[in-house]
Amino acid sequence: MQCKKRGFTLIEVALFLAITGALFAGIMVGVQNSIFQQRFNDSVQNFMEFLRTAYSETMNVQSLGSGRSEKAIYGKLITFNESLDFERRTNVSNENHIYMYDVIGNITDSEHGVSATGSTLDVLDALDAHVIMENDDGSELRLNGIVESYVPKWGAAIQDSDGNIFSGSLLIVRHPNSGVVYTFFNDNTIEVNTILGNSNPGNIEGINWKSGFALRQIDFCVNPMGMQDYSNRQDVRIVANARSGSGIELVPESDENNVCVGG
Repeated sequence: MQCKKRGFTLIEVALFLAITGALFAGIMVGVQNSIFQQRFNDSVQNFMEFLRTAYSETMNVQSLGSGRSEKAIYGKLITFNESLDFERRTNVSNENHIYMYDVIGNITDSEHGVSATGSTLDVLDALDAHVIMENDDGSELRLNGIVESYVPKWGAAIQDSDGNIFSGSLLIVRHPNSGVVYTFFNDNTIEVNTILGNSNPGNIEGINWKSGFALRQIDFCVNPMGMQDYSNRQDVRIVANARSGSGIELVPESDENNVCVGG
């Protein structure tokens, strides 16, 4: 008997390719979703670590100058959505824009004639704490300490509960006398770079620590890729009585107090 060799028909080949293509497409979608979720989780954790760094550096007492320093770093001022970009010195309204400045003031001891009594904000004011100072020769203004810029990873956006770019000023400072760390928030953004550009030596526009800053809870809505799908946002909260980085928490989506889910 003579056997006939039978190959695949065009229809069978087409079906095989179609099924293989569909399986491949499904796998790729799953892989892309997994990568996206991992990047989003990474951006959330990275933002929380940025905030924890501010607490860590505030808790570690630092002094400035040579020999017997007359200045000390008392904490950090973090500004969200400043209108003037520090690096480019250009207007960047509505960009996802975060800066962290050193808050530096005079040493608190009897030798320097400075009192360390009163509330934290009263003492900061008494110590002339600021983020801007004059050059020694009085020729120009400059930042009092180090400025750090931060951009959320993977294109995520830091928003408020309404979906707007988050604005305001976060003040994390150590009481010069007791050493206790306090967290204050101001709904208004302190425009440090605008002050730096508009003020003149000998007439620095001061930051009024006693006006607008309050002890309160702060909720940041971290949005993946800056999209408007509010269901994906994560609520990163700083509790009202935060004394350290442990006061930063990720609020579960199922929590009824989560302000970020659903817009």
